[in-house]
Amino acid sequence: MPVLFSLLTIAILIALGFLARKLDILSKEHTKGISSFVYYFALPALFFAKIANMNLWDFNQNLLIIFVSLLPTLVITISLLILYVIKLINKDTFVMLCLSIVFGSHVFFGIAFFESSFGKSGLDFAILTSSFLGPIGVVLSIFLFEFATNKSQYSQFILRVFANPLIIAIAAGCVCSLLNIRIEYLFNSLQMLGRTAGPLSIFVLGMFIYNSFSFEALKKSFIYSCFRLTTLPVVTYLLLLLLDVQYDMRQFLFLQSGVPVAISLAIHAERFNYKSTEISGMVIGTSLGSFPVLYLLYYVM
Repeated sequence: MPVLFSLLTIAILIALGFLARKLDILSKEHTKGISSFVYYFALPALFFAKIANMNLWDFNQNLLIIFVSLLPTLVITISLLILYVIKLINKDTFVMLCLSIVFGSHVFFGIAFFESSFGKSGLDFAILTSSFLGPIGVVLSIFLFEFATNKSQYSQFILRVFANPLIIAIAAGCVCSLLNIRIEYLFNSLQMLGRTAGPLSIFVLGMFIYNSFSFEALKKSFIYSCFRLTTLPVVTYLLLLLLDVQYDMRQFLFLQSGVPVAISLAIHAERFNYKSTEISGMVIGTSLGSFPVLYLLYYVM
């Protein structure tokens, strides 16, 4: 049972991160430091090396998995927008439900989960889809925060998004793949650095849970956490029934719908001073809830 084994592995890493904070072996500042290392070094190294070694000229398969991975988020977001326009839900509800959907932890949680569950094939799928879902999630979440707080700094934040190392690494990897550029000593060193990304990402999640856990936060975010953990898998399942997708890709896409909300969403919430308690609770609630959900999805599929 690869998924059960993977979930147990991830649970142990989360517990170790939690324990490191509980015993005060690592401080709250260490959480930021390790997160920065993962985000600015380990993940860009992993994405660049993996994408550069992919055959991106296989447009049919690559475009299909990218399109199908984006489609459920697009369908749900448009549906919520319609409900907001016709005034069936208010502004805050619209923003919070959209935030729960648009920015999943495909990079932090997804990479570790799919590599542990399915090895190289799972990692390749996760790298490919998160290369698009991650940046799109960042952009959409920033627009939603701007909309919720009535600010007008879109251009500044978009420039920051596309200037960060992860986006640059994805773009550079695509260029190397399409132009068939192979610099083995560079790729080997970056692959070594990138191998630390998956386990450290999950370890940091455990530290974040310790830093931010509260029953009040979980209570306030309960509806939004349940919305992501139920609506996204259901919509994904229905769409997969209508689409002609290979079994291994179908299994990956369905499981991907059970990935939790990204930690970065809580960071954005603090920057915008918008419902940071609820969003931290959403991150924790979906992270813990993803364990039974992913286990269930595996057997449903």
